[in-house]
Amino acid sequence: MHDLPNRSLAVQRSALQSGALIPLKTELISGADERFQLRRLISATPKHLTKAGPKPNPFRPWDPRLEVACQPEHVVLLNKYPVQA
Repeated sequence: MHDLPNRSLAVQRSALQSGALIPLKTELISGADERFQLRRLISATPKHLTKAGPKPNPFRPWDPRLEVACQPEHVVLLNKYPVQA
């Protein structure tokens, strides 16, 4: 895992092209506390959040297109729905 930053970028590019990575566009809400950012979603709500009933576990099994590294004790995955500024 010594080249994790470069591997992460390569997986990100590939996942974006395949549609496995779905960035969510947001806007900054002004007047929020300066210790953190408060953002409002302006993209369409992801389909898995609009369904009623129990939600599937997004990490079991995980999408292999989002896998950056897999070690015996840890798995490094990209967030399927990263927040975009």
